[in-house]
Amino acid sequence: MENKRVSIFNCVSTAYEMLKFSSDAIINNAGYDNFDYIVVTWGPTPKVSDYLNELRTRYNFVHIIDYKTNLNVPYVPNIRGMMNFGFEYGFELND
Repeated sequence: MENKRVSIFNCVSTAYEMLKFSSDAIINNAGYDNFDYIVVTWGPTPKVSDYLNELRTRYNFVHIIDYKTNLNVPYVPNIRGMMNFGFEYGFELND
């Protein structure tokens, strides 16, 4: 089998504990060495931003991208848009 690169992505805003749990699980238990971990953020809290910057510094396969949309609403306005943004970035990385 050809050794293909895989993109795993996660969408996050303010849920630090959920992000930490899922990121740790992905990074430590992927079961595959050739992958990119893409995190799409939307209005992250400082705690989330600090954690993501720490991950990006520690691992060269971690990519943080910001989903640009209206930050004045109190909820993630378009989770499907965030997911598509992550997919598109993964395709760009692997072209």
